[in-house]
Amino acid sequence: MPIPLQPHHLMAKLDHELQGLSEERQIAILRRYLSGEIPTGWRGPYKVLRDRLQRQIAQLETRSSTKSASHQDTFHIPRQGDGRVCLIGGVNVGKSALVSTLTAAPAEVGDYPFTTQTPLPGMLQYEGASIQVLDTPAFVPGLAGGEGSGRRLLHLVSVSDAVCVVIDLSDDPLAQMRLVLDELAAVRCELLPNAVSTEFRAKGKGGIKFTGYPVGREDQAVAQTLLSQRHVPNGEVFVRRAFSADELIRQVEGTTLLPAVIAAHKNDAPDAAVHLARLRDAFPQLLAVETNFLDETGLPELKATLLERLGLARLFMLERPDPGAEREVFYVTRGSSVEDVAEKWGIGERSTPVTARVWGTSAQHDGQVVGATHLVAQDDAVYLKA
Repeated sequence: MPIPLQPHHLMAKLDHELQGLSEERQIAILRRYLSGEIPTGWRGPYKVLRDRLQRQIAQLETRSSTKSASHQDTFHIPRQGDGRVCLIGGVNVGKSALVSTLTAAPAEVGDYPFTTQTPLPGMLQYEGASIQVLDTPAFVPGLAGGEGSGRRLLHLVSVSDAVCVVIDLSDDPLAQMRLVLDELAAVRCELLPNAVSTEFRAKGKGGIKFTGYPVGREDQAVAQTLLSQRHVPNGEVFVRRAFSADELIRQVEGTTLLPAVIAAHKNDAPDAAVHLARLRDAFPQLLAVETNFLDETGLPELKATLLERLGLARLFMLERPDPGAEREVFYVTRGSSVEDVAEKWGIGERSTPVTARVWGTSAQHDGQVVGATHLVAQDDAVYLKA
């Protein structure tokens, strides 16, 4: 029989195939891999992979039977893919239709209010990325106080990686935006017009640690001062692109930053052009993409913007240490190290130190051998070795 892919490449291929599928379909695919893709007589890493897939099947079967035996929290949506985006907005603005068009998810679409009662996930495939897109119940006045879906919805939105605010151009766009902003503000969430540049992660000990892209001495001093003034002795400042004092302050003070884009929907409605101009004038810092699910106006730009807001870096994972070898598109958070990539790729649990060969802008020369702390960059080709 032909030699199969290396175990970590097989796992990456399998993870991609499982994205967005029901538990029953995932179990069937896992069993197919166990019976046909992985040689039963091979030891070493192939046995480790077989054991891992068997544990995964057991977990899925347990989860499926638990759901059948007990009430399921409909606002608990398991994370899948490279990032999660929540579509949010007022009553009957077109969220469900937009999610269906972006992801082919079976969302219920209707002309009556409150069609969507519970969150519904779909999977957007774009540029090799798998983006989980959630259709959510409507924002209503008093949401934070318990109206409508209440704080369960706001919590779901607050733990997403980015949001898309859907605005109906057949109605007053400013009133719709004020509703969304007011309810988010009530739970200390703010919209960010770009991907997160600086992420603060609270720690219980260890002082202040800087990770991700290098931070100059001057910026480190600024960060140390800001944290000291707010009596924060411990924490990790993870720099995804460039250090932002403003983002750091807002997070330390308890604000959740949500990278955002506006989908200005139903552009064929009367006065849509006037409403769109008013929206852009009132919120110039937020990109408003003109969209329509009927003719798919603006959808390519919206997809590209959603991917950008997630703050991911695209890599090409090589099967062999050769830039011409078979490659798999793989996404990681910007500012990730080789060690981070290895952990997400599935070989980070081994005790042997991870190294890599890299072709791309992060390398000093093609095929450079780098260590675990090396930071990868957009469109690097990477061969991992552990």
